[in-house]
Amino acid sequence: MSGRILILNDVPQEGALLSRLLQQHYYQAVVATSLAEAQHYLADEPDVVFVAFNNPKIGAEHCRVLQAKWSATPIPIIATTSLPDLPATVALHAGAEELYNLRAPPMPLIARLRALGRVTGALDELRLRGVELPDRRLNLADKSAGVLRMARRVLVFHPQEQKARQWADALGVGPGLLPVLMPQGSEMPSFSRSVGPPDAIIVHAKAGERQDGLRLIAAARADARLRSAAVLSVCLRGDDGFAVAAFDQGANDVLYENVAAQELELRLRIQLRRKTYADRLRAHLRDGLTLSVLDPLTGLHNRRYLREHVDEVVSNSRMAGKYFAIVVFDIDRFKRINDVYGHASGDDVLREFAARLRENVRGADLVARLGGEEFCLAMPDTDMSTALETAERVRSAIALPSFKMRDGKMENVTVSAGVAVALTGEADPETLISDADRALYVSKNTGRNRVTLAGAA
Repeated sequence: MSGRILILNDVPQEGALLSRLLQQHYYQAVVATSLAEAQHYLADEPDVVFVAFNNPKIGAEHCRVLQAKWSATPIPIIATTSLPDLPATVALHAGAEELYNLRAPPMPLIARLRALGRVTGALDELRLRGVELPDRRLNLADKSAGVLRMARRVLVFHPQEQKARQWADALGVGPGLLPVLMPQGSEMPSFSRSVGPPDAIIVHAKAGERQDGLRLIAAARADARLRSAAVLSVCLRGDDGFAVAAFDQGANDVLYENVAAQELELRLRIQLRRKTYADRLRAHLRDGLTLSVLDPLTGLHNRRYLREHVDEVVSNSRMAGKYFAIVVFDIDRFKRINDVYGHASGDDVLREFAARLRENVRGADLVARLGGEEFCLAMPDTDMSTALETAERVRSAIALPSFKMRDGKMENVTVSAGVAVALTGEADPETLISDADRALYVSKNTGRNRVTLAGAA
């Protein structure tokens, strides 16, 4: 988090006091005394917005209006109040992360900001990589999102089994939540492997010794299977030292003992929705990275990936003193298939060709689509006889059986191939592919449906 904070408070003295507090901890804070002024500052994309809830109805309405303005990832909201007995659920229902009383000690608030910074920083990093979702304006306060689409496993740990069961029973009533009790003395990583990775973890501070709660949080953040889980820590009211330490160890939220079941569920759902959003961003990024090296029609690797892979194969072959081979395939008279049967049938032929090609090569061999009807096979640790045998096996597998077209007719499909083998490990990757490509054209020009070795070409 770069530390840009917007404060919306119609009481200038309160806004000024909060601004000075934040600036003392190196945050950049601006104060807006009206909703119109606050909307003006949204163009600068603050990292957190503080909204005054001295009048709960107005505060909730301000949250609703501001959230409707989010242009990208949601901006966390922290509600502030000077009222002594305002329930936190009022602010949580409006979509706020927390209700902070301006008379409370400031350190838990600063620790919460640090924790929010880690989360929003990770989301910002995904955005910088070009990751966007069609429904990116995820509203954490959206009541329609209250029922999660998939059941979420919630790991519950409390030193008193009766209290743990009360929490679990309260959460189990809510739709989409599957609370699981973690027994005393269990190690969180090993227990999670036995029951499945949780989506959220609720940890009590005094899980035996005082530091055990912190140790469990640290264990969750250190384990790859648990790292993305939302962590909520519960401590004794007034134990601000633990609250600060819990945030710094990686907790997403800190609650206090005897928290009402409704507030516990609200806080949990806010964190689960944020986790869902982050998970989808990461999945979108993984899909994008996968698609960048795969051909979408056949599922084979593309030319870009092939070039990088061949460079690696050549380098390894040079170090090991081993042979390697390149085979380039081209489907014979493929244009005729498109012209006679249509492009849909042509796509079917390409997919079936790719499947037969994969079935007739080794697991260590890389199969790629160069483009159109041209394919390439990179074969590490392969001499001339093995490369020729493989190319001939593929040629035979394409020739028979015939390919089925969309209209039900069967069509004979053949393929021509060119083979290039590096005997010394000194060949340049581009040269090797070019040699195989020239051998392919010899096959084409001498009758098709045949394999030609580059040396012979």
